[in-house]
Amino acid sequence: MDPIYVFTVAGLAAAVTSLCSITPAVMIMRRMQTRSKTLDAQIKRLQDTIEQQDQRLRRLDDLAADLVHIRADIDWMASEQIVDRAVAMVRSGAGAEDISTETGVTLDEARALQKLRRH
Repeated sequence: MDPIYVFTVAGLAAAVTSLCSITPAVMIMRRMQTRSKTLDAQIKRLQDTIEQQDQRLRRLDDLAADLVHIRADIDWMASEQIVDRAVAMVRSGAGAEDISTETGVTLDEARALQKLRRH
């Protein structure tokens, strides 16, 4: 047999053996790359979702602060209306007990309004 032919067959056999051992590794690497890309995409979607949730929470915090201010305004307006009603009752000559019962001001507050009315 020709020595070159033996060398070529031996080289070919070695190459086939190398390819057989490398092919599974290459396939595993490709699968890992695909999985890595999939995981990267999932991580990106999760990061986007977290950012959206953070934005929603910031908006909810802003709304909660607005509601606190609105409630304070309503309480102030309601208390002003109560005082206006109590003053009107004092002007019409109502008693402190009636003023307190109807408006919700304390009896002492109703008496104070009556005293102020006299002056």
